[in-house]
Amino acid sequence: MLRRCLLAGLLCAGTLSGCVHDAGDGGVTADAAEIADAPWPDDLAATPDRASGPVVDALLRDAAPAPADAKLPPDLAVPDLAVKLDLMPAADLTVPPDQALRVDLAMIPADLRTAPDLGMVPLDLAMAVPDLGMSPPDLAMPPPDLEMPPPDLEMPPPDLAKSPDLQKPADLAPPPDLAKPTPMQFTAIGDIPYVVGEEPILEKYVTTLDPLSPFLVHLGDIKSSATACDEKVYQNVAGILAKSPRPVFIVIGDNEWNDCADAAAGWALWNKYFLRFEQKWNPPFPVDHQMPEQQENFAFVHSGVLFIGISIVAIKAPLLWDFDKVHANDLAWTIANLTKYKAQVKAAVILGQADPETIHDAYFKNLKQPATTFGYPILYLHGDGHSFYCKKNFQGVPGMWNVQVDSAGKVAQNPVKVTVTKDPANPFLLDRNGTVVGIQQCQ
Repeated sequence: MLRRCLLAGLLCAGTLSGCVHDAGDGGVTADAAEIADAPWPDDLAATPDRASGPVVDALLRDAAPAPADAKLPPDLAVPDLAVKLDLMPAADLTVPPDQALRVDLAMIPADLRTAPDLGMVPLDLAMAVPDLGMSPPDLAMPPPDLEMPPPDLEMPPPDLAKSPDLQKPADLAPPPDLAKPTPMQFTAIGDIPYVVGEEPILEKYVTTLDPLSPFLVHLGDIKSSATACDEKVYQNVAGILAKSPRPVFIVIGDNEWNDCADAAAGWALWNKYFLRFEQKWNPPFPVDHQMPEQQENFAFVHSGVLFIGISIVAIKAPLLWDFDKVHANDLAWTIANLTKYKAQVKAAVILGQADPETIHDAYFKNLKQPATTFGYPILYLHGDGHSFYCKKNFQGVPGMWNVQVDSAGKVAQNPVKVTVTKDPANPFLLDRNGTVVGIQQCQ
């Protein structure tokens, strides 16, 4: 049926009586030139009885090859009509691939494209058959309205694109309390074990270290001045501190150094058991030491807080050490780290053993200007006096505090826990056996 439709569309483009000739073998020959030039006769208009007329009968006969010299006008979109058009039975719709036609729809009268009474398949449906190697024009490309999204969906309306509420919804903003710096806590002890029987207290402090404290600080004096500077003392205390689940930092005290009968021997024993003591835990943060001047001095940053450990101890006459040099090194180490880490921290904690006295002025008096330049809260935390006290405006610097921790003999239940809030209004909190003292309450 399809072949009939296509052939009818081509041959009926002109007057059949002038362009269809008897081929002598029962077929007909179509002269392409005559088809193109001949007008369409009125008597061939589609009518209900046209399907059995002589014209249709002629179309159903085999067509003989067109003359070799037959030429098509340029505007006729048929590659080659000099082929034999074998008409097939209506049920056979297959066209060999080498005979597939490309039909210019404009050349076929509209009333012949869909005339059901002529027994033809509508041309727009016939062209969808894959064997013809063609697809209907309306299926070749997606409908224009599907090629691109509607313009109104490409961008949000201008008034919405600039809306602050759309860009940052208020309900998605972080709560105000989350915008505050995160506090950090550490635990500090000092002057322990000072007398016989305090070793179990020290072990309790160490093995029950508060989980919120990432490290423990020992502020010196691992024995009393009356206790001999025997190596077993250093070894025993080092063994207890090593039981801590987290790093332990320790600064030297006067009792295990210059209070010894042989200060140099005491110094050597301390270095043997406690120098770089924190490295037993391989801390997950870098720790610097003052090299080569005073290796016992250390510095590190944890949670936005700078910690500086120095060898500053209580001194008795006669002087058994060059403390002017020691204090000069302490000051240089402190200033260097306050300068180095200023942009990375919000507070600093200086760790030492000595309760400040006039003999320490070479360090503390010269700390005033560097502390002021640093511009953040500074806490000097130490032992030595065994009783808690807290002083503000240390060395005349607002924002610098001097705090002495309790010894085990004064408060044996728990060590002091220090929280660095990073809040300038109340930068340090001191927890003594569950009683929290804000640094602003200091005298």
